[in-house]
Amino acid sequence: MHRDSRINVAGSIVTEAISMWTNVATSTVALARGADLLVDIAASNYATFLYDFWMD
Repeated sequence: MHRDSRINVAGSIVTEAISMWTNVATSTVALARGADLLVDIAASNYATFLYDFWMD
């Protein structure tokens, strides 16, 4: 599968998951889409990126 196709599939999965939470009357969710990753994350390299984030 081409990288752009994988990005579209992943984006659809995330959008569907987010909509499940935003449709729950008792939940409050605030999410924003960031930039696409520059590399594919796979079983062989995920550990490099696992804790590479920051939170406000």
